[in-house]
Amino acid sequence: MPAGYTAYLSQIYAGNSGTTKGNCVLRLEARELGGAFQVKQVFDISTNYRYFRDFPYPITFKPKTDIKIECILSSANNVGIAAGFGLICR
Repeated sequence: MPAGYTAYLSQIYAGNSGTTKGNCVLRLEARELGGAFQVKQVFDISTNYRYFRDFPYPITFKPKTDIKIECILSSANNVGIAAGFGLICR
């Protein structure tokens, strides 16, 4: 998140991609400037399932916050995953 802007996370999404598919557990993490990463959301995807979540009350992030989605568990090796999130910056 750039300096001088507050971010509002409005949605997250993920799904399997590539030729190798499997069940996966992912987590959304955020780290404020000078802090440690904190888990904000944990979610899972299965072989033929895509995950979408809209937040009617967005999660707020302060300026200079790092945000990431990380796979923490997979049922197979070399599973392809595509994930992202929607932000409103003000």
